[in-house]
Amino acid sequence: MKNKKAHPNTPKKNPNLLKNKDNNNYIALYLTLIIVLTFIAFSNCLNNGFAWDDDIQVVNNHDIRALTTFNISKIFTSYYIGMYQPLTTLSYAIEYKFAGLNPLLYHADNLLLHLLNVILVFFLIYSLTNKINISAIVVLFFGIHPMNVETVAWVSARSNLLCTLFFLGGLITYIKYVRKSTVHSLQSTEKSQSIKYYFLTLLLFIFSLLSKSAAVCFPLVLILIDYYLPGLHRLNCDNYDKSFKFQVLSFKLLLNKIPFFVIALLIGIVNIYSHKEGIADTSPSFSIIDRIFLVCYSTSFYIIKLFIPTGLCALHFYPVKLSGLLPIEYYLSAAFLAVVIVLIVLIKQGQLKKDILFGAFFYLFTIALVIQILSLGGNAITAERYSYLPYIGLVFAVGTIYDNSKIKNQKSKVKNLLIYIFLFIVVIVLSATSYNRNKVWVSSLVLYSDMIEKNPNYDEGYYNRATIYSSMKQYPEAINDYSMAIKLKPNYYDAFNNRGVANFNLKKYEEALKDYDMAIKIKPDFIDAYKNRGVIYCDLKEYNKAIEDYDIAIKLNPNYAEGYENRGTINAMLKNYKGALKDYNVLIELKPNRASAYYNRGNVYRDLKQFDKAISDYGKAIDLNSKYISAYLNRGITEYDSHIYKNAINDLEMAIQLGPENESRLRGIINDAKRKM
Repeated sequence: MKNKKAHPNTPKKNPNLLKNKDNNNYIALYLTLIIVLTFIAFSNCLNNGFAWDDDIQVVNNHDIRALTTFNISKIFTSYYIGMYQPLTTLSYAIEYKFAGLNPLLYHADNLLLHLLNVILVFFLIYSLTNKINISAIVVLFFGIHPMNVETVAWVSARSNLLCTLFFLGGLITYIKYVRKSTVHSLQSTEKSQSIKYYFLTLLLFIFSLLSKSAAVCFPLVLILIDYYLPGLHRLNCDNYDKSFKFQVLSFKLLLNKIPFFVIALLIGIVNIYSHKEGIADTSPSFSIIDRIFLVCYSTSFYIIKLFIPTGLCALHFYPVKLSGLLPIEYYLSAAFLAVVIVLIVLIKQGQLKKDILFGAFFYLFTIALVIQILSLGGNAITAERYSYLPYIGLVFAVGTIYDNSKIKNQKSKVKNLLIYIFLFIVVIVLSATSYNRNKVWVSSLVLYSDMIEKNPNYDEGYYNRATIYSSMKQYPEAINDYSMAIKLKPNYYDAFNNRGVANFNLKKYEEALKDYDMAIKIKPDFIDAYKNRGVIYCDLKEYNKAIEDYDIAIKLNPNYAEGYENRGTINAMLKNYKGALKDYNVLIELKPNRASAYYNRGNVYRDLKQFDKAISDYGKAIDLNSKYISAYLNRGITEYDSHIYKNAINDLEMAIQLGPENESRLRGIINDAKRKM
């Protein structure tokens, strides 16, 4: 049978087009599966509430409450918890406009940003290697890894997600810029496009910096890409230009990085000042030799956690030196890094070594700011969220090793099958670990409980959990935790004071007084302790002692508004109207918008039969708080006593409307006023 000849007019199929189509299908399939798996691994974070620093960044942040020009301007000129991250804070403001303080939208956006980053990581690796398998492996482990839970499940880690989004976008556009400005250097249209990509890269870099200062390493990563990009031209690409030669340290390449370095320097300076103003340096002091081992430990920590993500915690504390020595793992970490370096040096295969070096330096450049080269303050030596962007480099290195380890001859199908089974098991374990770890971030209470479980001597953990228990009115649990904090830190005056408050709420006045006495003994200028002790003395009707405590508090802080308010109340109770008026007058000077100050002063004027002044003060209180029931009620009665019956009726009717429980005792006064009109 003869083969049929193709018709001469039949168009020939382009094998490269078919190959590209197949590649696109594979990319779509891999990405879909990985995105679905990543979504499942992190889906339960949508059930989480606000936790940890979310109260500062979102819940109590009044700058995000309105998208006004004033607020936006303030966002771009303010620091938040020692960080300059205006785009991150602006994202909270946008969410607040649509969802208020419903945490679902905030967590949904975090998860969405993570999924977008998964897609960008894939295309970044694919644009560098042109290998779908390596790209899929890298993005798979980046997407589901438990070390990324802190970044995704914690609303306040939004800066990490946004910074990475723009960072990755900038790297992708930079690769496009380099390819168009070199391979097609003779085409004017390509030149204009390359300029477009260059400025787009610069813009994305700025956005990344405005999301988080960690993006200052971006110019170094650009140089790293310059080093790696020649590998693109050894691939079987249709547009491969064999005449292309790349000079990594050429003047032109260094020149185009200058704007990036200048911007990074400026933003870096801004963040140095923001860090100094926002975070007190509570880290222990270490010698230069110690700090070398701290750097080794921090660098090794993230590498090891990539393979063994156990013992995860929101805080990993600085080590405690015993007999002048760090714990043994800090010295072993230096040996671990030495072994890693030797293994890389021993690699003979040129492209594999280049891939690993690229991944290693990507990791080092992006992690450098947080591996304890310089103290960043605080009490943590490492933090899991710091690995989010750097892990792209580590997983890339591991992915290239995996790709080169596959046995590709037909006789080794069983061995390859075992590799795939092992890979499948690892993916399931990592996904399940991430899913379970998300639950820890459901609330601050659960989070602090996890920190305490991992760090039983964490005194601040007990203190913070106790504060949460107090806010939930679970005072016995709060007292237990405050007591544990005091046991670990005997001079913890804040814990004594807060335990006193919890005891006061349980009517345990004797225990509360002992706690306040101890807080004052430890810190004689502790104003809150004097105020709280004064409250107890007032409840015990020991008014002179209460006034003595408020006198001390006001002496320590002449602008202490609560001191004047509480002392004024006691003076009024003791019928020391002159002293009460003096206190309320100062209070109103300090807090002119405090409705209760005018109301209380009005009560004093009423007791002094100065009804006009009393009515005026009640009116000011109502102007400041239109639903101030007591102010309407007292003004109405004062107006009745002043024979201003019509106004009295209106105010007393309003008091009944706002508080129906007042009707039985006010209806008779209203009826009597109507008869007298």
